[in-house]
Amino acid sequence: MEQIVFNSHPFLLTLFALFPILFFAIFKNKIRSKKLNLPPSPPKLPLIGNLHQIGNLPHKSLQDLSLKHGQFMFVNLGTTPYLVVSTADALEEITKNHDITISNRPTNTSVYPLKGNGQDLLYHPYGDHWKQLRKISAMHLMSKNVVNHRFQTLRDEEISSMLETIHLSSLKGEEINISDMMNTVVSSVLHRSYTGNYKREEKEGLSSSMRFLNWDVKFKKLLGSLCVEDLFPILALMDRFTGFKTLVKSTYLELDSIMETLINEREKESFVDVLIHQRDNDKLDYDVKAIMQGIFVAGVDSVALELEWLMADLIKHPEVMRKAQEEVQRIVGSKSKISNDEIEKMHYLKCVIKETMRLHPAGVVPRETSSKWIKVGGYDIPPKTKVFVNLYSIQRDPKQWENPDDFIPERFMENNIEFMGSKGYIPFGFGRRNCPGMAFGNTLLEEIIVNLLYRFDWKLPDGSKPEELNMEEVSQEIVIMEQILSNSNPFLLTLLALFPLIIFALIKKNNKSRKLNLPPSPPKLPFIGNLHQIGDLPHKSLHDLSLKHGPFMFVNFGATRYLVVSSAAALEEISKNHDIDFSNRPAIASLQGLKGNGQDMVYHPYGDHWKQLRKVGALHLLNKNAVNKFQTMRDEEISSMLKTLDVHNVKGEDVDITDIFNIVVSNIFLRSYTGSTHKEDKTTKKFLDWDVKFKKLMGAFCVADMFSSFAWVDRFTGFTTLLKNIYSELDGIMDKLINEREKESYVDVLVRLRDWIKVGGYDIPPNTKVLVNLFAVQRDPKDWEKPDEFIPERFMEKHVDFMGSKGYVPFGFGRRNCPGMAYGIALLEEIIANLLYRFDWKMYDGSKPEELSMEEISQFVVTRKVPLRVIPVRRV
Repeated sequence: MEQIVFNSHPFLLTLFALFPILFFAIFKNKIRSKKLNLPPSPPKLPLIGNLHQIGNLPHKSLQDLSLKHGQFMFVNLGTTPYLVVSTADALEEITKNHDITISNRPTNTSVYPLKGNGQDLLYHPYGDHWKQLRKISAMHLMSKNVVNHRFQTLRDEEISSMLETIHLSSLKGEEINISDMMNTVVSSVLHRSYTGNYKREEKEGLSSSMRFLNWDVKFKKLLGSLCVEDLFPILALMDRFTGFKTLVKSTYLELDSIMETLINEREKESFVDVLIHQRDNDKLDYDVKAIMQGIFVAGVDSVALELEWLMADLIKHPEVMRKAQEEVQRIVGSKSKISNDEIEKMHYLKCVIKETMRLHPAGVVPRETSSKWIKVGGYDIPPKTKVFVNLYSIQRDPKQWENPDDFIPERFMENNIEFMGSKGYIPFGFGRRNCPGMAFGNTLLEEIIVNLLYRFDWKLPDGSKPEELNMEEVSQEIVIMEQILSNSNPFLLTLLALFPLIIFALIKKNNKSRKLNLPPSPPKLPFIGNLHQIGDLPHKSLHDLSLKHGPFMFVNFGATRYLVVSSAAALEEISKNHDIDFSNRPAIASLQGLKGNGQDMVYHPYGDHWKQLRKVGALHLLNKNAVNKFQTMRDEEISSMLKTLDVHNVKGEDVDITDIFNIVVSNIFLRSYTGSTHKEDKTTKKFLDWDVKFKKLMGAFCVADMFSSFAWVDRFTGFTTLLKNIYSELDGIMDKLINEREKESYVDVLVRLRDWIKVGGYDIPPNTKVLVNLFAVQRDPKDWEKPDEFIPERFMEKHVDFMGSKGYVPFGFGRRNCPGMAYGIALLEEIIANLLYRFDWKMYDGSKPEELSMEEISQFVVTRKVPLRVIPVRRV
């Protein structure tokens, strides 16, 4: 509460003056209520709803609530209701029965500029236009063929540069920041892919890649800011007074500038050229820059963070790292270069990657239901309900995973579980809105990690033991009480002054309700809803709540209600019965700038245009062929990474593996986007700097996301201005990437219900936001034995694919699953294979592996609480 409470008094006076109006609005709404079977909900507080139940890690807070209230659960963030999906079964029901219904992504205030006037792939509504965008992305940008053949050289260069940096640190005995390194390499790869730049050359000033990384820092800060509109939609005007709207605008103007630079610097055969060619050849209507910036923002963070978690898991479990390195060594031998064919044979390493993605998903996948009522889990779900699919909860669903909280890669040896289509395992999302960049991201991840394991051993600095490694997470995407209360004081005073209006709105809303079987919900507090029950790790909080309230659970963040899906069975129901119903993403204030005027693939509403975008992404950008096209590029970046590690090895220095992963993944993404033949350290640095801002933005309090009626408050708080600035910076980075492109480049899940549906026997209202808690789903004890343990062998015993396996959906589910899965997997495998092959790894401070901290923090996605610092030891 510190963030909202201590500031100027006029706001408070205004609030109390408006109390009668607010009270009247709520009372009027209550009179019109109908009896409905709504999902259960934790107890709410007046005005804030369940905000007091949401801690620093929303995915964990939601999981905790779902344990009590069920797999389908309603929560209110401010006055905004969310449907939280917390089990694989709950998600399965939604995706089977309501996939189209939930195929849209909600557009919260912070991300609204990313919609690009409705032309982006991320936030475009589901429909023919989105399908068109998706098809182009999948076929021409992110396919495996494109990734492996078109951009291989630039990936190789960026990875090689990363390895060289690590090598120098190794020679000096210096530690490295793995997070920064991974952000840099991924950003560089994407930058060069965008611009078609196949030459690694240094330029004066900040490169587009580094500009983007700088922007990303601002963006994440923006996402962590208080946005009144997202909590109290009726108070949206407050975001103008607080300065939040201005912040959003400036943030996205910066992004727009970056993207403009990329476009202007492009060379032939870049990602941008692919998009332009497909648009002109097929006479399609979409905004190239909008598509690029959505994929770019999503791609860099997701791949870099997974690389960091992967290295952390390996260092935390030295016996697993040893087995992975032995496999890499056995397959590669004494070769200086690792081929994709060799990586494909590294079955155990792939299990390790899958297990890391299961334990450390993005957190919650936002969706938005359609305009009609649906039935989910037996509950009535109102139209326009925002949905939280809690991947953390789903991928730790004890019904799907034995010992779900344990790191056990072997579980994937026993079961052939793929990234797409596995119940309880959806790391790349689910349904129609899954990640189109899966092939690109996975390829980059694989290439980087393979080189790191092949060329170096790793240890923690300061002699720390592996078991001492801090594995704490942080979350900046979901607003939590601690963040809300420690922000600018005018916020709280304004909200208190408008308390009567909010009460009025709540009563008015309640009066419209009917008798429904709504999902269970944890007890809410006035105004903040369940925010007080959400801790620092929202996915775990939601998981804990779902253990009490069920796999379908309603929680309220402020006035915004979410349906939380927390088990593999619940996710399966959603995927089978309501995939279309849950195909839209809700409007999140901090992410508006990613929507690219409605032309992005991530947030575009489900429909023909979104299908078009998805097709483009899946067939031309993110498929297996696309992955292969960028093999050379990935090899270069991984080689660069290995050289860097060699330097640290020679010096005996520890390295920040987080920085290294950020750099190599960013470099690969940037080079893939631009088709660059040369390394673009400056552009990578710019993007990584932006990414820091972006993650900070994601942790900011946004009134609009919790109280949609008060979205205007974000203007007064300055949040709107912050958003604008953040996304302007990103736009500048993306423009530069597009302009820099050379040949052959390219540019979870909130959903909102449009109608009432039945999920898990519950009535889910329209406009309910859905949170699919992948943390809970992929640790579901019904699907996984010892779900919390790291046991890669579990994937040796059964075939579990990344897509379509119950309880395993690391790339999302349904129509909105990740189209970039192939790219992401290939990149992850290549990187980790090289790291295991070339290096041994030890703790920098002499601590034991079992001492490695695995604490998390929740930002835009769930990440490690402290940077992973290790010492690489050259093996070959």
